Amino acid sequence: MQLTTHPVIKWWNQFWKKKQVVDLSPTSLKVKQSQSEIDIPLDTLINLSIEKGIFLYRLIVESEGNDVVILKGYRKSELMNFTQKTTDSLLLLVVSSDRWQSYQQSLEALNTKCCYLSSYEWQPIAVVYQLVCKLQNLGISADHLSNPLHKQVFEQAKLLSAESISELGRGIHNQQVAPLLASKFKVFFDEVEKNPLTDKQRIACVTNDDHNLVIAGAGTGKTATLVGKAGYLVESGIAKPENILMLAFGNKAAAEMNDRIKERIPSISQCLKASTFHALGNEVLAKHYGFKRSITPFTEQPSQFTQFIDDVLSERAENDSQFKFKLVHYFSSLSTPGKSALDFKSIEEYNEFLSSCRLITLNNEWVKSVGELRIANYLALNGIKYQYEADYKFKTRSVERRQYQPDFYLPDVELYIEYLGLDENNNTASYIDKDEYLASLEWKRDLHALKETNMLELYTYQLKRGQLQSSLKTALIDYEVISTPVEIELLFQKLKEENESQWQGFIDLLQRFLGLYKEGQFDINLVKSKLMIGGMILKERKHS
Repeated sequence: MQLTTHPVIKWWNQFWKKKQVVDLSPTSLKVKQSQSEIDIPLDTLINLSIEKGIFLYRLIVESEGNDVVILKGYRKSELMNFTQKTTDSLLLLVVSSDRWQSYQQSLEALNTKCCYLSSYEWQPIAVVYQLVCKLQNLGISADHLSNPLHKQVFEQAKLLSAESISELGRGIHNQQVAPLLASKFKVFFDEVEKNPLTDKQRIACVTNDDHNLVIAGAGTGKTATLVGKAGYLVESGIAKPENILMLAFGNKAAAEMNDRIKERIPSISQCLKASTFHALGNEVLAKHYGFKRSITPFTEQPSQFTQFIDDVLSERAENDSQFKFKLVHYFSSLSTPGKSALDFKSIEEYNEFLSSCRLITLNNEWVKSVGELRIANYLALNGIKYQYEADYKFKTRSVERRQYQPDFYLPDVELYIEYLGLDENNNTASYIDKDEYLASLEWKRDLHALKETNMLELYTYQLKRGQLQSSLKTALIDYEVISTPVEIELLFQKLKEENESQWQGFIDLLQRFLGLYKEGQFDINLVKSKLMIGGMILKERKHS
């Protein structure tokens, strides 16, 4: 059916080359206006209203999504006939739906309070309420329906309210239903385990939402609750045994559930079997490939996985000198972020950062900061002998002070190195007493001047700028320190044999990374792209 405008309007539109055509099909309204075309499904209609204009009448079409289309220039009789045909078509569309049976079942469950309703099961109730509201708004009542089922559902849905079909309404319904179900299946819950289930366990069993989480401590009866839940689903007719999947993380837990089911609910033990996640995965793979596949021993023997990573790293390093160099470079310069006390707002945050780091030098010494770690490793890599926090060659301890211990001492050239927590403007971290720190530094300078010993000063801001090692290199040249770079082979061997803690820490890091890589279902191309983006950001920061 096509809605025809008044002849005058039709002539006017033709004169100005305008278009306004409205077609009614069994499932939608098609509106063509000039360059636009709108297709409005009938089942989205909310309201059809006729309003008088200055001379003629207009039709206002409202649909879901707050969409409103206004059609002008019609006779009232034409519009009344068209809206009637539209509501008739909508009614035919509605009554032909196969969902009325599910509407009726959901409303019956709601009214009789015979079952716990999940979000999914609640959806038909909300849908039929909205449908009936829409039909009433369009002037359709139960009298327009000829099917007794449709009439019954319509009348029942009319009694609902927006509040009652909300998520809050569902919660109230289920709060009322849960104790009724627990009482209805009292005998089952009394006998399903050796000891009757507690009230909380029974409520957990009858709670049947889309997702349920039971939180309880060890030995409080979680396994008993799972067995009771599985039995309740079968006993109440909600599910068949073969349609229930029970999974556990370990073999012991899965075996315990199977023993409980076999002992307490033998009628379903042949169809309902608990298994582990790994066993389920194996079963799926076996059915897909047609044979049972072997599982790597790494899943049950973490020590073998650790040894595997160790062997791969060692073998790759032996066959690839460049890879060996990168490993040593990682341990000497990259394994710990280049952060200092200046990067943190409190001493607690800084100490927490330090506790998360492995501040172990290539010479297997524990140092107190990332800057000291970088300095020690540079000296070790270049074969420069040093002592960490050795006593100053002159006695300085007194009632007010303990013996002075510079950060590093190079005995071959009698050079002392102090790594100072200062920025470019001689500022300390906010939580450090600046005056006291600078006074201590001045005392050190005066002491070295008095005793005619050399003190090389390096600063935290050099670490932040990535200039610490280059600044150290330049200063050592000025002090004529002889550098004899150690062969990578010797450094690598020393790292593995004498610095086992750091080497093992790296392997642990790789294991955690591989675990996250697998769980996150990443691929190597994605990881490489993220590394490239990270590298570009790092370069931009350095340039800025």
